[in-house]
Amino acid sequence: MESIDPIKDQSEQSAGASPGTAHDPKPTPMVTEAHRRLEPFIGTWTVAGHEVGAAPNAPTTPVTGEESYTWLPGRFFLLGHWDHRFGSDRHIGLDIIRYDANTGQYSSYTVDNLGFAQTYRVTQRDNVWFFIGDWERATWALSHDGQTMTIDWEITRDGETWEPLCHLDATKQTGGLARA
Repeated sequence: MESIDPIKDQSEQSAGASPGTAHDPKPTPMVTEAHRRLEPFIGTWTVAGHEVGAAPNAPTTPVTGEESYTWLPGRFFLLGHWDHRFGSDRHIGLDIIRYDANTGQYSSYTVDNLGFAQTYRVTQRDNVWFFIGDWERATWALSHDGQTMTIDWEITRDGETWEPLCHLDATKQTGGLARA
């Protein structure tokens, strides 16, 4: 399967060069409408659901927890943090979601307490976001009022056949994180 890791796939950059200099001719980044499309995620979400099908724990194991999203200063990168409990285990991690104006694409890079680091290609259609990785993928469907979201994860073991992994329902808490 072809890698979608933008960090690994990029050519080397000139260390210490400022954007727009003779050493690095890239234009200075600008916040665009594509960045603003990530706004509905900003805040703290309570999640509840269950593992299904291919999950490592017994199917239907309850999942509870919290996810939060905030802008890094500059509003180019959305920083996410999750803390989920399933059975007697915890899944804790960080997520950076970005829009690359040069390629016109979104991506997400995650790391977690289980030792995994993953990159996802991210696409959007209306209020539905798709996170597609080499071995996992997810659909995040935001309600029209932006106060609830359903999250469905799937996994593949052979690169072709996808199986359900978990289903989560998320509700945005009032008075969540500042918009930075």
